[in-house]
Amino acid sequence: MVTNKEIGKIFKKPRAGTYVIGLQVQDVRGLWSDWTYETVTIAENKAPVITGLTAKKSSYAQGEKMEFVYTYDNETWETVKEGKWTYRSSSDEPKRATLGKPEVLFAEGDYIITLYLDDAYGNRSEGIETRVHITSEEKMSELAYRFTQGKTGGWIDNFKGINYLNYKDVVVTEKTDVPGTLIMSDSPEVVKGEGILYKDKLKGKGRLLVHHISAIPDTTKTQRLALILRNETQEPITVTLSNKAIKGPVADTLRAGQVALEAYYKGSAPETIKLAPGESQYIYDKNWLNNQCITAHIDIESSGEVTFITAALNGDQTLKDIDLLTYYPADGAHYSGTYDKIAFNYSIVLDGKESEKLNIGIPNSGEWVVGYDQRTMGYVENAGNFGVSYYLKVTATEDTGVILNNRGGTFKGAIKWNNEVYNMPLEGTFSGTTTKAVTVGTIRKGETVTIEYMLPNGSAAPTLIGFIPKSCW
Repeated sequence: MVTNKEIGKIFKKPRAGTYVIGLQVQDVRGLWSDWTYETVTIAENKAPVITGLTAKKSSYAQGEKMEFVYTYDNETWETVKEGKWTYRSSSDEPKRATLGKPEVLFAEGDYIITLYLDDAYGNRSEGIETRVHITSEEKMSELAYRFTQGKTGGWIDNFKGINYLNYKDVVVTEKTDVPGTLIMSDSPEVVKGEGILYKDKLKGKGRLLVHHISAIPDTTKTQRLALILRNETQEPITVTLSNKAIKGPVADTLRAGQVALEAYYKGSAPETIKLAPGESQYIYDKNWLNNQCITAHIDIESSGEVTFITAALNGDQTLKDIDLLTYYPADGAHYSGTYDKIAFNYSIVLDGKESEKLNIGIPNSGEWVVGYDQRTMGYVENAGNFGVSYYLKVTATEDTGVILNNRGGTFKGAIKWNNEVYNMPLEGTFSGTTTKAVTVGTIRKGETVTIEYMLPNGSAAPTLIGFIPKSCW
């Protein structure tokens, strides 16, 4: 027997099957009627079927807006929405398709457009394809469109194959380091049992980065990820978490890294924690299932020396058990460590005559910050500079479009442009391609903007930021 409230939940999206519904009513004197029953059969909810997809025209000029129409069959009472669009050159494999509905295309040739529909139950249709031809006529170039009418974070298809690495290196007129203690807990990235994942001390201003994935083999056991602050001094201390962005546990590691960075850029209300001598407190403690990722960026300031601990715990362990845990072994492919820089400030004045580039996170360039691994006290490089902010103060002498082109092969992140935050890319993921880019924004002649970049947790470096003057659009 279930209650009215529970019936409401069940029949919001009922599973297929036969249900017996009973009703009993009460009069004003409190007397109840006999029960009345009705049997209800719920048929299986089927995915939509797309019966047709066509472009309104068979061919379009480069830069001409395209329109598509489609028909479908579905239950008459159920709403349907556009679930996913993709597009690609007919010469590309399906796995190289770009996620999103194409509004305009900018290179001559044939293209395949694919549509999927989603219904209210969450069922997705099979995909259906249509083709369009793009002629040699050019109404507008791709870059001119992206920097004047395009969406921030939108894909630059670059079917014409511009090599962004051929852009001139930008001149950084001034570069300063921002000191602070960066404690990064990322090795082992994949955790299969209990243990201390990383631990070190911090005083003053700093930043905490956490990125781990559960791979507990026994799915009947409860595993938790805990972030802990401990006062091991003889004096009380005050700790302020001025910006805390923790996302997960979720299965999509790249998306977790993107939303954590987006939340970090948007900021959070500060939290104040007072720790008596010898006291420990959780700043995060959550159950963690197999294949789930938890990722975090936390800005911190402490009045005294505070110990930060990342620990994988079972369902019964408490703060009193922390000292009984041993270090979980590092994995060798990822890094945990403690570093003495949390950001770089760059000042850039663009020449406005040709396209320029700034490469961020290049191996063997001397750019990666170097610290130590507290477990071994050995030196360790921060490969890619995870957790390190880049504040780019950029002045344009000509209207200039800005692009982001990831070179590491897997990337899903965000950018802060002045005070606005945008996902990079808006849809989809950089995955194994170096030809595509996304639109970051447009700097007007004489304007100065601040762009904040950080390598997203779970993504790969390096990343190219390109600056393209209007004469090159």
